[in-house]
Amino acid sequence: MFYKRSPNCTLKQAYLKTIKKFFSLGYELQDGDYVPILPPSAELPTLRQFYSLYHKEFVDKQSNQFKRKQIKYLIDFENGGINKGG
Repeated sequence: MFYKRSPNCTLKQAYLKTIKKFFSLGYELQDGDYVPILPPSAELPTLRQFYSLYHKEFVDKQSNQFKRKQIKYLIDFENGGINKGG
């Protein structure tokens, strides 16, 4: 979510933003700023789990879309450049 929206956001920054937004139990005031109250780290997804989900949801899907387009192009090319499938 955060990684795809901001080109300057690293995957680790996106992970931290996701943790704060979706796993926060509330907020407390510290030194004039509100900071999220998070559950124990054992109850949060790890950075490795977050990376794995990101890769599965975005990278693999993009790769599969590219492969499908390549296959469609090759089939069209073999058929004389005419797309008979619609």
